[in-house]
Amino acid sequence: PSLQFLSTVGSGLWVWLDAITYPRSASNFGARALATQKPIVPSSRCMMPVQIRITADDFGWTRAQNQAVEQACAAGTLTHASLLTNGFAVDDAVAVAKRVPQLGVGVHLTLCEGAPLSDPAALAGLTSADGHFHDGLSPLLSLYLRRSLPLSAIETEWQTQIDRALSLGFSLTHMDGHKHVHVLPPLIEIACRLA
Repeated sequence: PSLQFLSTVGSGLWVWLDAITYPRSASNFGARALATQKPIVPSSRCMMPVQIRITADDFGWTRAQNQAVEQACAAGTLTHASLLTNGFAVDDAVAVAKRVPQLGVGVHLTLCEGAPLSDPAALAGLTSADGHFHDGLSPLLSLYLRRSLPLSAIETEWQTQIDRALSLGFSLTHMDGHKHVHVLPPLIEIACRLA
């Protein structure tokens, strides 16, 4: 069985990684580990303490999502939630966070789904004719492959998303990306700068 855990990168940015029950290098994971069905024990120099955080994505997207976050946090199974600041139920997410103050809240940076918080025209190619982000990753990946991502506009959008979360009163605990958009090479640098 595998666990999901977060690892700090740079100045407090948390990034999802995958582990069995301990950190391991990419060479230790794969066919050899799967074929033996036994954990590969890393050398003692690889062993380090790991903090496991159970995080819900899309906090603020809908009231139902917020309700699930509240119930799981109250039950003690959920420790953190990632806020989509352009969600339809952001105000409800603020109320949920007040009711469960033990919930750590971070920003769920997005470039797909919902409306951007900054100028949609500056995000050409990432937004449709109605000014909303496209509902999938294809337009983003197409721009990425053509090396034509509007990086300055993306940084402005993400800063606006972070600023909105802060203006709502959240003390942010982490940052991640909706559909992992933050891990694309030119975008991870932006995310690290903003962290």
